[in-house]
Amino acid sequence: MSFAQIGLQEHSKSMVGNAAVLINGYNQFGGTKEITDKLKSFLEDINYRGFAEFDLKYDSRDKKFKVLEINARQGRSSYYISALGKNLISVLVNDLIDNKDSEYKLLTDTVMLSFVPKGIIKKYVKNEEYKNTALSLYEERINPIDYKCDKSIKMRLYLIKRAYGYFKAYKNGYWKE
Repeated sequence: MSFAQIGLQEHSKSMVGNAAVLINGYNQFGGTKEITDKLKSFLEDINYRGFAEFDLKYDSRDKKFKVLEINARQGRSSYYISALGKNLISVLVNDLIDNKDSEYKLLTDTVMLSFVPKGIIKKYVKNEEYKNTALSLYEERINPIDYKCDKSIKMRLYLIKRAYGYFKAYKNGYWKE
């Protein structure tokens, strides 16, 4: 299990609701173990087997996390789990092919996943504490699209075009803060 705080969502109309920047092992509201224990207990109580991604919202009025939805699948941004030393495909192979149970572990190491350029974080992340943390982690970020071993000019040009697209999308975003 992991617990990541989202600092920025996608701003294009077709991507609303998807994380653009998230940090695992970072929760400025506290209570990570309490909420993860509750979610684990819930899944065990209903005998759930498989991946589940919970979208939570922190309610500052009562200082509690609220579940917005449960996605019974691996999420778009779940790739960062591999940087925490867990390969989600291996979990499936161990379970379904090798018939081995996986040991429960809460992955608490700090890892940032970011699809967006650093300038987007600087300009559009409003939470100053989160922004400072994200900027300090930026050079070690995980971006599943930016495969470091692919140094081809075609890939480099694609990444530049994609970065430019993010600046355009946020400037003309589907919603305004």
